[in-house]
Amino acid sequence: QAQHGTYTSTKQLADVLRALAPQYQDEHPSLSLPVVVFTAIRVFLNREMDQLDEALRGAFEVLEPFGRCVVITFSKWELAAVRRFLREHEEPSMPQTFEGLDQQRLAELFPLLASD
Repeated sequence: QAQHGTYTSTKQLADVLRALAPQYQDEHPSLSLPVVVFTAIRVFLNREMDQLDEALRGAFEVLEPFGRCVVITFSKWELAAVRRFLREHEEPSMPQTFEGLDQQRLAELFPLLASD
């Protein structure tokens, strides 16, 4: 870029990324560097991670105790974000709701409670 100035099209950036691809082909043969970079740019610009977090928070705010929420993901980053959210919100927030449950059932519902 320093030699040729700023990019004026996505094709120019994609060409540069394709030129870098051979450096990564041995370790990641199925990697398409332009696809990865343009996806990352799209996710950032559209605030897709923030929107997913907001949607998950909203869904779990209205979820009844012991209710279920189904989340379908289409990419690895979405799956990782959902898993992170679930880990952060795994412990029960309303202890009185779980008073009648034995320790084994609590551990099934909230695996982190069973760990030391």
